[in-house]
Amino acid sequence: MKILSWLPDKKFIKQSFVLSSATLLAQVVSFLGSLILFRLYAPAEYGKFGIFVTVSSLVSLVGTGQLQHAVFISENKKQTEQLLSVMMLLSLVISIVFALLLVIFYRQLEGLGTWVILFLPLSILAGGYFFFLSALAVSTKTFDLLSYQKIYSAIISLVISIAIGIWYKDALGLVVGFLISQLVSVLIFYYKLKKLFRFEFLINTKDLVQIFTRFKNFPLFTLPSELVNTLVNQLPLILLGRYYSLDAVGHYKMAVTILNLPIGALAVPVSTVFKQQAAAALAAFSTCREIYLKTTRMLLLSGSLPFLVLGLFGSSLLPLIFGADWQSAGKMVQILVGLYFARFVVSPLTSVTQLTGHQQFALWFNVVLLILTLVLFYGGHQMGVSYLQLLSVYALLYGSLYIFTYTMCLKFCSHAEQH
Repeated sequence: MKILSWLPDKKFIKQSFVLSSATLLAQVVSFLGSLILFRLYAPAEYGKFGIFVTVSSLVSLVGTGQLQHAVFISENKKQTEQLLSVMMLLSLVISIVFALLLVIFYRQLEGLGTWVILFLPLSILAGGYFFFLSALAVSTKTFDLLSYQKIYSAIISLVISIAIGIWYKDALGLVVGFLISQLVSVLIFYYKLKKLFRFEFLINTKDLVQIFTRFKNFPLFTLPSELVNTLVNQLPLILLGRYYSLDAVGHYKMAVTILNLPIGALAVPVSTVFKQQAAAALAAFSTCREIYLKTTRMLLLSGSLPFLVLGLFGSSLLPLIFGADWQSAGKMVQILVGLYFARFVVSPLTSVTQLTGHQQFALWFNVVLLILTLVLFYGGHQMGVSYLQLLSVYALLYGSLYIFTYTMCLKFCSHAEQH
């Protein structure tokens, strides 16, 4: 048997390569631009910008009700257009409600800057539209559009942030660059997709009830699961700062930034293509086991080299590139490399839970992980173990849960619930 028969077809690989190339180019642009931005903006301004992006992303996530995943299992074009109407209306309502809350609690947030705060509702609306338009682009296999969007977004955000930062070294420059890149991305998607679908705010009560009844698992289970997952990913940073030191937080942040590079450049594009093809396989054959296993092999092959290099040389590479002060970050890379390799392979495949109606599993997995992380870090601190020892146990535990998740998702591939 030829080795290529063990992998997805050429079309899958080509689409993944196109997206990976675009993502990698966007990462290079962002990295090169950061060398300039770090000189223009003070750390405090980056802190304000970080808060802005976090709030915008989380509220945008709520604003879609996570119904964007439903476009992959929509039964026909009319139902897809109904979903679009619901999400457009829901995102608009959430952004308006948030704007009213800002008026009420303005004094508690004014430290971020007046214009930064005022831009939040618009960013939330644009973020919500981006979530479901990008999902629609994936479902219609317009991967070239996704590639252009990634590159344009990175360049626009960078150029505007630098241009404003030259004259006005405030978080406003970073925020405006981010916001305009959001709006441009939405317009790019809309211009292309309006030829395929109607975008209307109007939807009657009967259709609204039908949509929420038909796809209730997404707001009921996928939405809280995504929110908990976001918290789980941020929790080690919070707990390291609480129980250890800011130095530990800084080294951990650097380590995960490095370990996430292969995930962003390779695993995320593969995940995008896999989700569309798995949905098509489920619709045609009621199983996606074959594409699941072939994608697994593709991820194992593509991820082995970068994670092997990081595992073997991480402790020496980081100090060599960034200076001797980052020695601990290099050690963390080697401690966490197994966990992030597991994440590289498994995370792209977990969309199976959404496609097969097993969103409850993803929710309970994230809740259990949240509890275990809290208990582990608190217990480790109480026993007086070092943060490197603690992260070793954390990586082993979390990595084991990824293996369990993989086996469950493989089972779901052939046992989809009726939608």
